[in-house]
Amino acid sequence: KYTAQAELNFDNGYFLRVLPGAKVTLPVQACLFMSQDGISQNVHNLIIAEEGSEVQIITGCTSPGLERGLHVGISEFFVKKNARLTFTIIPRWAAFLDVRPRSVAMVEDNATFTNNYICLNPLRTLQLYPTAYCNGENSLANFNSVLLGSRNSAIDVGGRIILRGRNSRGHVVTRCVARGRAIMYSRGELIGENECRGHVDCRGLLVDDARIF
Repeated sequence: KYTAQAELNFDNGYFLRVLPGAKVTLPVQACLFMSQDGISQNVHNLIIAEEGSEVQIITGCTSPGLERGLHVGISEFFVKKNARLTFTIIPRWAAFLDVRPRSVAMVEDNATFTNNYICLNPLRTLQLYPTAYCNGENSLANFNSVLLGSRNSAIDVGGRIILRGRNSRGHVVTRCVARGRAIMYSRGELIGENECRGHVDCRGLLVDDARIF
């Protein structure tokens, strides 16, 4: 329903393409900003790392002072042969915001996709479950999450990797701290469809009356 909402109520987004063989030494930065109460921000982002390219992208999302709102972010990643793409999200959402990212990556031969999600400020609800398809031989996907749940936050995060290529690899790693009355869910799924290796690792620290599942 969130991908449909982003399609039907499209609010733009960003398109990034790294040319074949390009080695981008400095991180590319992108930002999404919400400044109006009670709205739904619906964006669709497309990122392509062409064959043999390397790039790091850092995106920061923010909505200072808002009392309510919804962010829906659809992101598609295409990591071509021998390419390396690192995508790091460091948001600072308002304490009463609902956030629904939806992401998918296609990873080809000898390519690496790394997705880092770092959320250390309170928000009302966060739900994300990115998926990577390691279709290529020797392909690699990493999902890393560092999260702080506080107040009455409800945070449901995870990652899924489908290992289709021969000798493909996948890692889903989560580190979380829950305090106050926060509720946090940490999920991970690896599906092997060929000769492959995978690892799921979740560690959490409970403070006060918080819960982690």
